[in-house]
Parts: sequence; C-alpha cells; structure tokens
Amino acid sequence: MTNPGILTNVSGIHRAVRAGTVAVVLASLGLACSSSDDELLEATATSVEATTSASIAEPTTTAEATTSTVSSAEQEEAAAKAEIEEVVTSWLTFPYDSAKGEDGLPLEHVTGLLRERILGNLQQLEQDGQIRRSRGNDQVDVLSIELDAAGGTAEVKTCGVGDNEFVDAATGEVVLTDDPRPSVATVMMTLTDDGWKAADFFATLATENPEFCTLT
Repeated sequence: MTNPGILTNVSGIHRAVRAGTVAVVLASLGLACSSSDDELLEATATSVEATTSASIAEPTTTAEATTSTVSSAEQEEAAAKAEIEEVVTSWLTFPYDSAKGEDGLPLEHVTGLLRERILGNLQQLEQDGQIRRSRGNDQVDVLSIELDAAGGTAEVKTCGVGDNEFVDAATGEVVLTDDPRPSVATVMMTLTDDGWKAADFFATLATENPEFCTLT
C-alpha cells in the first residue's frame, strides 16, 4: 500500500514548483511575492497552463479549415471540367440536319459569335440549295482543358473526325462529305447564365503530327 505521507509530500512539492515558477515570473516583472501567497500563485499557475494548452490547440483547427477549403476548390474545378467536356462532346457529335432548320442545329451548346456563324451557315446552305446532315459516326476526344474559373472561360483541345454529308436538296445527290482524317480543334468556352457554352472554334487537319490526334 502506498504511504499517504509520500503522496502528500509529492503533491506539496508539485505545488511548490508551480508556485516557484510563477514567483520567478512575477519577480522578473518587478513584483514582490511572499511565501504566504500560495493560493494566489496556485491560481495563476493554473491560468497559465490553461492559456498555453488553448494556444497549442489552435493551429490544428486552422489546418483543418485550410484543408477543407482546398478540397472544396478542387471539387469545384473537377465539376466545371466535367461539365465542359460534356458540352463539347455533345456539340461536336450532334446529329446535324439542316433540313430541320434551327431544330437540326446544336444551338443549345453554343453562344455568341459561334452561334451566329452556325446560323449564317444554315442560311448559306438554303441559298445554295443544299442540306447538311450527320451520318451518325462523328467522333471526338477531349485532350485537355485549361480552366480559368475566376474569369469564367476555358480553352479545350480536341481530336475529332466529322461524319457529315452535303446533299443537293432537289436531287438528293451527295455532293460533298467530311474529310475522314482526324483534325485537332481548339474550342473556346465561356460560362453563361445557362452553364458552359462554346463561344469559338478553330480546327486544323492533324497531318503534321497524326500521333497527337488518335481516337480511342
């Protein structure tokens, strides 16, 4: 059995050490302290320990908040890129059919000057007595997406093959078909009130670096 006297002595020594530490602090501040001020010193030591413990715990909370913020930003970026890829793919593989007028055009996926260009092409086809329609085998791979979330824009690189034909509206004769070789395209995207839309488009045949544009 442990001697109660030993426990009492140890407890007393512990209080003395804590009180002595505070006494040294007070002395360094130019304050007098007598040996009869045990209760005051004990309370001060307890307060110092509590303040120190609270200060040590604070960085953990800050680190957790920072980690949560970074994770949230990454999730938002991933969601934006997924939406952009879906819009680009849906637009470039749209079942085009100018015989249906605007209903046969991918207008829901485009905006601005690109939308005006597509409508202008429809008018030109009508004037030329031709119909443009997809044969259903259009392919596209999204190679990269450079996102500027703050500016609400993105630049998308794609590799694709069109599968459209141009038909004489009067005779039904096919007068032209898309080039079967893959082409590399740059699609400029912009964030609108209705989500991400294609705002501009530039394409070149992948003849110089065909290995860069291979469809899976």
